[in-house]
Amino acid sequence: GGRTENPVRRKRRTRKSLAYIRQMLAELRGVAQREGAEMLCYLIEMAYVEAATSRVPGANSHPP
Repeated sequence: GGRTENPVRRKRRTRKSLAYIRQMLAELRGVAQREGAEMLCYLIEMAYVEAATSRVPGANSHPP
């Protein structure tokens, strides 16, 4: 149905999603590093940093 998600649950889900993304990127970086793909390592690291510093929409300015 057309139920709106509770804002607290939405923030929690977003934080969990970002943590999952960071975990997957860390694993991918390990694979790229083992293969000697320096540019790919760099790009994955940039994505990791972005995921780590992304703010949860609607959250206050303090880190979780």
